[in-house]
Amino acid sequence: MVVSFNWHRYSVAFSFLKKGAGAARVQKILRSGRENNLSEDDFFEAADRAKKAIVSGIRAQAIRKPGKRELLFYLRQLLEPHIELRVPRAYAFRIAINNVIERNAEEYCSICLTRQDLSLLWQDVG
Repeated sequence: MVVSFNWHRYSVAFSFLKKGAGAARVQKILRSGRENNLSEDDFFEAADRAKKAIVSGIRAQAIRKPGKRELLFYLRQLLEPHIELRVPRAYAFRIAINNVIERNAEEYCSICLTRQDLSLLWQDVG
């Protein structure tokens, strides 16, 4: 018998489960080759998750004072799970994320990244 029920905890747990299901659905769509089934909401959610990870990651790396190559390697690892942002329809979102990377890398790590450096982050590793 349930004596008390905390709706806030339930809603937080449910939102985490829902986000996990969304990410799994996006990866399934991409593996099947049906990128056109992705909605703008999927791209917004992926871009927002990537932006948050990048901002916190760059700030954490700034403490270690990485070189340019180390920072680029770290950023590539951060972007690797966001495969939905690699499709052509997500180009505008990649540009916005590149701007966040460029601004934060210069501000926190004093590293100026070129457009070529940033474009290499989005290439698939063969």
